Amino acid sequence: MRVIVDSQVENWIQRKQRWLKRQLTPNEQWIQKDGRWEELHKENGIRSVYPEIYKQQEKKLENLGIDWLWDFQKDDVIRMSLKQHNLLVANMGLGKTRMIIALALLYGCKHNLIVLEARNIKEFEAEFRTLGIRDYRIIERKFDLYALKKLNLISYSRIWHTIGSGRKTFAKALRKKFGFIACDEAHNLKAAN
Repeated sequence: MRVIVDSQVENWIQRKQRWLKRQLTPNEQWIQKDGRWEELHKENGIRSVYPEIYKQQEKKLENLGIDWLWDFQKDDVIRMSLKQHNLLVANMGLGKTRMIIALALLYGCKHNLIVLEARNIKEFEAEFRTLGIRDYRIIERKFDLYALKKLNLISYSRIWHTIGSGRKTFAKALRKKFGFIACDEAHNLKAAN
């Protein structure tokens, strides 16, 4: 018995295989070993394996006018944009806020969501003002759910609140509305309280 595969299905399988290969390609990183810095995955990292796509994303970043990143931040944002799922772990003061904003803009989605601690909302607002970004909304009330902007902020405490007198939460109402979601202090996802 001979199996015939439709050409569209075959193309779809090949696209998925290329996508999976890119998702599994490691990011280049630096570690300190024996008192000196050493680069890991220099030859097989995402920047080396996909230089054309890396350059495309770099050009896209420039076209968006994102010139407010340090070189290491820019490199991290471009490398993260080549993957669908990311975990950004950096020490305090290294610009995670700006990197999250740049990554959201680089993904190019109509609506982006940033979930964060309530105490950090002012920090993001200040950063938006510094960068000249006005297309953002802080989700606090039911009305805000119907007037989403390019960048949307919601606190962990708000996301678990019910809307009005019903049982529906903000989290439930926001499902499937965003192409990009960043969770600042993601350990807060573990519990509603």
